Amino acid sequence: MSDRETHAGTLGQLSWALFEWARNPYYILIVIYIFGPYFSTEVIGDPVRGQEIWGYINGFAGALTACLAPFLGAIADKVGRRKPWIGTFVVLMFPAILLLWLAVPGEEGLGIVTVAVALTVAGIGFAFTEVFHNAMLPSVVPYQRLGTVSGWGLALGNGGALIILVAMLCAFALPASGLLDWDWLPDQVLFGLDTTTFEHDRIAAPISAVWLLVFALPLFLFTPDRSGTGLPAGEAVRQGLADVRRTILRVRACRNIALYLLARMLFNDGKVAIMTFAMIYASGVFAWGGAERLLVGVFLTVFAIAGGFIGGWLDDIVGSKKAIVFTIAGNFVALLAAISITPTTIFFIEFEGLGTPVWDFAFFRTLPEIVLPADLDPVRAVHHLGVRQQPDHARAHRPAGGDDEVLRALRPVRASDGVRGAHHGGLLHRVLRQPAHRLRLHPHLARRGGRDDGVREGGAGGAVGGARPNLSRGGSRRPDCRRSVLVRPKKAA
Repeated sequence: MSDRETHAGTLGQLSWALFEWARNPYYILIVIYIFGPYFSTEVIGDPVRGQEIWGYINGFAGALTACLAPFLGAIADKVGRRKPWIGTFVVLMFPAILLLWLAVPGEEGLGIVTVAVALTVAGIGFAFTEVFHNAMLPSVVPYQRLGTVSGWGLALGNGGALIILVAMLCAFALPASGLLDWDWLPDQVLFGLDTTTFEHDRIAAPISAVWLLVFALPLFLFTPDRSGTGLPAGEAVRQGLADVRRTILRVRACRNIALYLLARMLFNDGKVAIMTFAMIYASGVFAWGGAERLLVGVFLTVFAIAGGFIGGWLDDIVGSKKAIVFTIAGNFVALLAAISITPTTIFFIEFEGLGTPVWDFAFFRTLPEIVLPADLDPVRAVHHLGVRQQPDHARAHRPAGGDDEVLRALRPVRASDGVRGAHHGGLLHRVLRQPAHRLRLHPHLARRGGRDDGVREGGAGGAVGGARPNLSRGGSRRPDCRRSVLVRPKKAA
């Protein structure tokens, strides 16, 4: 964004945040709570084999995204605009998600390969909409409001997830179970769907697709995009590929940033894997249906919202790095406890009578079924605690030289559910491709020894407007990321 461009107004900022509301149902309904377990247990017919195939599909989608992201991100930087990319991937996601409605058990439905292709396309589209949606944020709001508007997106995403989980539970899952006779529940599944062919589960696909399309519209209508650079498509591709090549050659010079992004990728993808397979695991072990999974989903989403608040408090008390270490430890303990629970064991110990109902409620009647969601609560809450901290994790990663802001260039990145490793390849490219005259040394280091150790801002307009950089003794046009701070210089007065 050029210096003359202004940021979006309140409507544009809210529309940007609302896009997270649009995206979340795909992940909540398709990946975690409804379609993923249905595909593994009913379409495949074997929960163990189903988990394996589901893992291959998600792994392939993630690997393909990781390979493409640095190149598409570099090309997008050359083009300038972000919304055409988001629109393209939304258009690709819509029919792919709709196609999942036809995934029924038996030969009359889509073949497994076709379903796998549709899921891969939808998964790649979901990842790239996140990448380019996040990339819009610095042009939508001033730097000082990044955290606020980012928080709007996280809140709307969780709020949308909670609303759609409750709606799916009351309109489809509970009536299909036939186990509750509450007066306010409909007597039959909404729209008269056929439960024998699992239409009450498969309806999650068209609902997610339409929800995405409808609630994505405000982003395109009311949120301004960055100005285009005017580069022809062929030239943008050529320059983008050249930038990626230069980034790869310069990775060693910025080892600390590369290590940070690698760690962040593993941290996020590990938590995503837990959330992706938790319901599939529970469905296979306890034979849970859609009603049980959605009840757990509502329960966990409430704890996820609480995790966001806890994250802010913990960050204030102990700092970002310690807070993230706490999330890893919490995830480990909760996950270990969860996998220790089966219909006959708790904490890997067999007890007699665990299969005996402990209350008269229609669901979660045995002790292991009650304890398992309680063990998954910290996983989901801690997941959001980690999400809350990561945009400010730059403070926690201090390289040699003591700079406290070496990753300030990365702060506009807003972590959210399902962030993929591909995003980080694009981030590393974005940082390393900055020419030396766009980088300066933080004053804390610039004052060391009475001289600069790298590139710094050179007087009024020094590094702005294409002026030559002021290089000090020992300075270089190639930034040394182990010592320098990758922040853009202030605008000239």
